Parts: sequence; structure tokens; C-alpha cells
Amino acid sequence: MEKIKVGIDAFNDLAKSHDAHVKEVERLQKELDELKNLKLVNQDGELLLECKIGDKHHQALLEVGLNTILEKFVNLKEKGWTSLEEE
Repeated sequence: MEKIKVGIDAFNDLAKSHDAHVKEVERLQKELDELKNLKLVNQDGELLLECKIGDKHHQALLEVGLNTILEKFVNLKEKGWTSLEEE
């Protein structure tokens, strides 16, 4: 028959389980925070910019990138380009 823990033994087991859970949540949060970081580096691996997804620097990078893509698209259209497969 299985022995059921009560009192201080049950409390200690619960505390250990809780501590392990808290540590795992902290580890996962740290990992998630790292995944939200963007790092722009040059060809030598030197850090040029570091930002978090969604911050003002990330938004500026997206805006500049989209503007560049649109500008190139307009220039290609003016030259008679009609398909992505032609590129």
C-alpha cells in the first residue's frame, strides 16, 4: 500500500517542487528574452546595433527595409521588370 505523506514531509516535497518550477520558469523567461533580441553585426562579427523586437530601433529598421524594397521595386518596374522570376 502506498504511503501518503502528510505534515512536514508533504510540505517539504511541495516546496521542492515549487522551487524547481520557479527555476524552470525563470530559465524559460531568460531564453524568451534572448530570442527577442536582434543583433546587427558587420562581416567581421562586430556588433553594430542591438535592439528588441518591437522597440523603436526595430521599427526603424523595418521601415527603412520596406522603403528600400519599395524603391527597388519601383525602379525595376520603370525598367520594364514584370516578374520575380526574371530577377
